[in-house]
Amino acid sequence: TAVSRAVLFDERCVYTVSAMHSEVEGIPSVSLSLPGIIGRNGLTGTLKPVLNEAEHAALQTSASVILQHIQAMDAA
Repeated sequence: TAVSRAVLFDERCVYTVSAMHSEVEGIPSVSLSLPGIIGRNGLTGTLKPVLNEAEHAALQTSASVILQHIQAMDAA
């Protein structure tokens, strides 16, 4: 795949990838898909696009819902 090729040849391309982030829009420790720089060492950086107010609210809601589900699974 394209992502595998980017790692193999250290292409440092931008792909949307899911990864654990220490913080996104004020939500700590959440896994989300964001544009990331992929190279020989895997995900080497994350690009955080400029969001309008509606996009910012939607991303924060999404991160919050994911975190709630993670916490519910940890409690089970």
